[in-house]
Parts: sequence; C-alpha cells; structure tokens
Amino acid sequence: MALQKTNLYTGTLYVLKLDSGLLNNEPRANKGVWVVVPNTTTTDRNNTKSLAAGLGGTFFNGIEDVEIHPNTGQIYFTAKGNSRTYSFTDNGNNAINFETFVGSKDYRITSVGGIVSEPWGSGNDNLTFDIRGNLYVLRDGGRDHVWLIRNDHTQANPKVEVFMTNPSGSEPTGMTFSPDERFMFISIQSPASNILQKDVRGNNYA
Repeated sequence: MALQKTNLYTGTLYVLKLDSGLLNNEPRANKGVWVVVPNTTTTDRNNTKSLAAGLGGTFFNGIEDVEIHPNTGQIYFTAKGNSRTYSFTDNGNNAINFETFVGSKDYRITSVGGIVSEPWGSGNDNLTFDIRGNLYVLRDGGRDHVWLIRNDHTQANPKVEVFMTNPSGSEPTGMTFSPDERFMFISIQSPASNILQKDVRGNNYA
C-alpha cells in the first residue's frame, strides 16, 4: 500500500535494533539495523510496542522529538526517561555512528556569578537547530530552561550553555526561527500563577 501521510496504517513501519542495545542508557554499539514491524492489521497496530520488543527493537524511554542536522543530515532525538539526546546516521537499512550526543552528566556553565556545575538531569524534550547547526534542547520537568549545544560539541569536549531560563513553573516548547533567523518564536506553557516572576530587568510581577 502506498504511503499516505494522513494514514498511519499505510507504508512500512520500522524499529531500530542496535547491535548490543543499551547499558545504563548508554549505547554499547554504535550501529544497528532497521527491522520491519508488522503494521497490516488492526491487531498489529494495537500491539506495536510489544511486536517491536519481540523483534529485538532497542527500547528508549520517552522519545519526545526528532530533528535532522541542517548541514550533515545526522539524526538527533530526545529520550526523556533516558536523560539523553542521541544521534546517528541513517544509511537506509542501517544506523551508524550511534552515540549519546549530549546529556547524562553535569556541564560547566558560565553565569553572571561565575562558572557553575549544572546537572543535565531529566526532561530533555523538544529540539531545534539553527542554520549553523547549533542545537537547542528545550526542557521540562522542573529546571525548565533551554540548553544551547554548540555545533562543535562532543561529550569529551562539551560546548553546552544555558540559552534562556523560563518563568517559574512553565515549560518551553515549539521553538522555531524566521527564515532569516532574525526572530525566534517559542511557546511558554503555563507559568505558575502563585509565584512572583521576574522580567528581564529583574522586576517582580505576579
């Protein structure tokens, strides 16, 4: 059956099976294969998760977003429950260069008060790239700020910054840029109504 983007029961469904799976949420292998998951019948579609597991699909806890690097074509995705953002190269039948791109550790952040150690923690949620390949990771789950991961970041040589913090009790979502990147648009969900907030000048408001 031909793929129709409005019908989730058409096309072919795949699950990623890493060669050695995960250990403590870290990939033990940097490559894997795409395995076809049955998607023909209603029963198939009502049991996708168990079918994928039975085929050896690698389990990632709480995948929230998937984005493609604008310059390299590398694929990035968040797994909130794994507290990581992973990346890999898709070669059609195979995934290679699979790795933890960012997460799972504390990062040294330069702030107005000096250099602090900021835990990545859980809650990495939405992803957005700018045209230079810098990655913005939007968080929920408590410390609801936006991380900026520089294009030349690696886990061995981190280039992580806090791009912005959000009103208390809120969650940043849906970041995007105008085509010329002069403007950024971002949604801020549900700031707490019972906490004094501060504006950019440091003034309190309710």
